[in-house]
Amino acid sequence: VIELANRATIDNMYKGRILFIPDSFPVNYKSYSPYPFYYETANGLPKLFIIDKYTQTFGAYEYGKLVHWGLVSTGRKNNLTPVGRYNFNWKTYYKKSTAAPPGEVWEMYWVFDFHAKFGIHVHQYRLPIGMAVSHGCVRTSEPDAIWNYNWANGWVHNKKGIITRNGTPVMVINNNPKVRP
Repeated sequence: VIELANRATIDNMYKGRILFIPDSFPVNYKSYSPYPFYYETANGLPKLFIIDKYTQTFGAYEYGKLVHWGLVSTGRKNNLTPVGRYNFNWKTYYKKSTAAPPGEVWEMYWVFDFHAKFGIHVHQYRLPIGMAVSHGCVRTSEPDAIWNYNWANGWVHNKKGIITRNGTPVMVINNNPKVRP
């Protein structure tokens, strides 16, 4: 709860940093979510995944009810995560990033792509949480990446390779914050 409330993981909390510490801890961690518990417009959708670049968070809905939320790190100024409506499509447990400089290997786990043209995906990776610092992808903590990998649906293809059903809808909203959200 302290990580979520401060938009930072424990390893990114340094001595002297001012922290928000609640005076009570509700059983339901969703109480600290920037997302509404119920999103009426999504009540007809089995699943919806929202990425809010301004708050650097994600919210996952089932038939309009918030089922999970967490922190992300989206694309930085020169490599923005594009705003828009997408669908999760393919996923893989492990992938090496093609954005790594020569001689470096950037390993990503629990990868779920949502922008096929540019290969933008949600995955586990080192964070600074609450800041837009990636090369366009959406970084999450490992527990959240595993959760999404198992929760979201990808494309369904027929025997000819034609998509017969889109994956879970993904909405990327808002602009990056000018300062820490």
